[in-house]
Amino acid sequence: MSTIKTITMPDGSQAKAQEIEFKLQHEDWSQYVLPDGTVVKLKTTVLKILQVLDNDSKPARTAEGDPYLIVNHRTDVITSG
Repeated sequence: MSTIKTITMPDGSQAKAQEIEFKLQHEDWSQYVLPDGTVVKLKTTVLKILQVLDNDSKPARTAEGDPYLIVNHRTDVITSG
């Protein structure tokens, strides 16, 4: 894992987090056809995954017990028609 850094959470608070390495397993496009025949294609690409850490610098968990992750991503959109 990488260095611990301070990040700004969506609510504006500060938290510690660590970037997690990952491997792309599968990436595909979602396709939608509009009534006029236009095809809209969407693909989300993960850029970075951060593991939020608790006050003891251990991986934080949500209220449901899941890992508290922040995923930085971009969405690509292509239209044709």
